[in-house]
Amino acid sequence: ELKVATGVSELGLLSFLEEKGAFSTLESVGAFSTAEKLLPVIEDLKVLSLLESTLDVEAGLLFTAANWLLVATPVYITLAICGFAPIPEGPFIALDAVVGLGLTTVGVLLFAWAFVVSKLQED
Repeated sequence: ELKVATGVSELGLLSFLEEKGAFSTLESVGAFSTAEKLLPVIEDLKVLSLLESTLDVEAGLLFTAANWLLVATPVYITLAICGFAPIPEGPFIALDAVVGLGLTTVGVLLFAWAFVVSKLQED
């Protein structure tokens, strides 16, 4: 609600620090300029609000959900190889690949998110 990330972006605070050489290693790769451009997007997507709301959820539950997402594709492939699930054919191969990649990607992101939440819940 305070739009802090947008304010930091509009003030050019990170670019100022980059110009002064305060963070020379990150400066050499232009990380601050990139981060500054992403701050309004992060704010629009309500990423920080989501993180705040997940602090009330036990990190173990988030890890469990992430692990289920990570293991879904390998389990399906194993079941298909053993004959317990249909093996996709034709155009469905691409669809299954996209779904499998999507589940794995969401699982990795949720696992990282759960790790951050677990570190914040330690206090």
